[in-house]
Amino acid sequence: MRLVGKLSCLAVVLSMSGVAASVVSAAPAAAATSTVIVSYDDIAPAGPWALEHTSNTGTYAFVNGPAPTPGGTGSLAMTIAEGQHEWLNNYSYGICATGPACNSPASMTPIANFDALSYSTFRTSGTTLPTFNIEVYTTGTGGYTSLVFVPNPLLVVDGVWQTWDGITLPQGSWYSSRNVGSGVFNCASFSCSATWSQVTSSYPNAKVIYGLGPNVGSGGTFSGNVDASSAPRHAPLTP
Repeated sequence: MRLVGKLSCLAVVLSMSGVAASVVSAAPAAAATSTVIVSYDDIAPAGPWALEHTSNTGTYAFVNGPAPTPGGTGSLAMTIAEGQHEWLNNYSYGICATGPACNSPASMTPIANFDALSYSTFRTSGTTLPTFNIEVYTTGTGGYTSLVFVPNPLLVVDGVWQTWDGITLPQGSWYSSRNVGSGVFNCASFSCSATWSQVTSSYPNAKVIYGLGPNVGSGGTFSGNVDASSAPRHAPLTP
């Protein structure tokens, strides 16, 4: 597993386009913006993207379309049947950033630094929709949970691209996969919801511990696509 871009003093925007994903990296101040193409070569063990190890019973692929894709000519296709689960993570924001040994705590990214968390979906058929999951330590050193952005199901329309903003627009809510014992998620898993502002206020020291990325299942079915992920772009960091 290799690091796509060092997170110190970078803002990263991920956009899955064509049969690859483009990563736009903007350095602070007047530095130029550059684009890095992320393709199948960036799937582990060659790169930082990999299936979460308990969530690989569905299927995924980089494909062309459905046109017009928000981020380019193609997208990430994801499919699950009832009871299946597919979760494709980017591990370059947590302790696995420098390799599969996952022993790089200095690479853990504070979630308070994220200033963009959005993605687009195209549902061809199904009863559920991809969420966006972030594995975190809520205290920065412990309190593991997955923060899960769930789009508002009343807004879902089949056969069209829809963009979901996890930070600035009320298009869905954040949930926790566990009761972390404090703050806004001092409740049973997935039983209380919050805005991103409430999450960062409750857990100001929270950091990404493992991976983050689109997740679909288990429970329900889905056939469709994910694209144009600005997940995450973050403010400049210092080592």
